[in-house]
Amino acid sequence: RNTPPKIVQDHYLVTPQQLHEHSFQVTNQWWLRDPPAPNVTELHDDDGDDALLSILNNVHRPLALHLSPFSFEDWRVGVEGRKNASMRGTCGFSAKELKALPQGIATLFITILRAIEAGGDWPKARVVALTICLPKAEEPTSVLEVRPITILSMIY
Repeated sequence: RNTPPKIVQDHYLVTPQQLHEHSFQVTNQWWLRDPPAPNVTELHDDDGDDALLSILNNVHRPLALHLSPFSFEDWRVGVEGRKNASMRGTCGFSAKELKALPQGIATLFITILRAIEAGGDWPKARVVALTICLPKAEEPTSVLEVRPITILSMIY
């Protein structure tokens, strides 16, 4: 016969529905809202001011980091410490490509990083992360048998 052999799976550890339900139970706990504190009944302080609004107004203020000046050499030392085989960052660059950047382009990145560290906003493309799950076992049967790995921008 010239027909290739067929592999047929007739025994499953879990059904797709059971896998979905288990995944939902494990991950849903992080998406539920915390119940309100039992002693919080008013959102106003004793003077009648809106306490919640005053808290929220102070939460999202940019944090200015007071760091020593960041130089091209500092950046180059950080880049040289990365393995060439490292996965490409969410910025689109690999370690090998960052090592090959001319000083002029690297200096532009450093200028952006200095502005951010001085309290500026992060560019939206730089705050993206990619999370993948690597199996801990040869054939994982539970979401607890995988290890999440998060990939960030290589530039910072």
